Amino acid sequence: MTLKVILRYIVLPLLAISLIVFLVFRKPIIQSLTFDHHFDRMVQHYGRVAIVDFGEKIVAMGQDAEEPLIEKVESPRTTDVEKRLAMLLLGMIQSEKAESILLRNLEASDADLRLGAVQGLKYMMKPEYVSRIGALTGDPVELIRENVAAALGQVYSPESIQILQHIVRNERVRTIWYRAWQSLRHIRPVNGVVTEKFRINKDLQIMPADEENSEVLFTYYFVKVHQGGEDMIFNLTWSDWQKLKIGDRLIKESLTSDFTILSPEEETA
Repeated sequence: MTLKVILRYIVLPLLAISLIVFLVFRKPIIQSLTFDHHFDRMVQHYGRVAIVDFGEKIVAMGQDAEEPLIEKVESPRTTDVEKRLAMLLLGMIQSEKAESILLRNLEASDADLRLGAVQGLKYMMKPEYVSRIGALTGDPVELIRENVAAALGQVYSPESIQILQHIVRNERVRTIWYRAWQSLRHIRPVNGVVTEKFRINKDLQIMPADEENSEVLFTYYFVKVHQGGEDMIFNLTWSDWQKLKIGDRLIKESLTSDFTILSPEEETA
């Protein structure tokens, strides 16, 4: 068989078929190659700031990234770190198909899998997830407990408030304790009069009112508000705390951190 015949009847038809296949499937092929590149780079940069850039590029793919991410979570060939990152991204793209996968992994024996499940669900929280996520308030891994506190701050329900209040009463790791207070600040509504202002130091102790604030970054700001016939404690940012005076009315809707402050004069105007 001559070279000319080989080229005409074998090579050229194969090239033509390959071109047709590529043209028909070029979008899935390109998407797959793009996803693999970004995900591999994300894993390589695990633990570094650069991981965010590659994660954002996968999130920008939207639902085109859903199946590849689910495959990463379910595959026995991927590492636990890869599964964790895939679950985080599934939450960020709001994958309803991955809901049962994330909920199942809340009970995984591996900490990376539990962490990925909590981090993913944080972006798609629903009231029905609260008890499942709240079950991890006693997890031995601090980063998981911190993400639990953050996730609970995304949904307003009596149960989420109850669990967050349990955390602030019992948690002694300062970052987790404060994350729970931030979540309570975000989800709880307030409309009441300020009766007390106080600060808490890095040892989680109330500071005397006249004590010099020498460790600003490790000081937490609180007020007591009389609301609905009872006194409630609210955590504030330093700037809001500075503006407030005893007797002012503090107003905020649920699931926002934007406070309105009214002085007694403004209330009666």
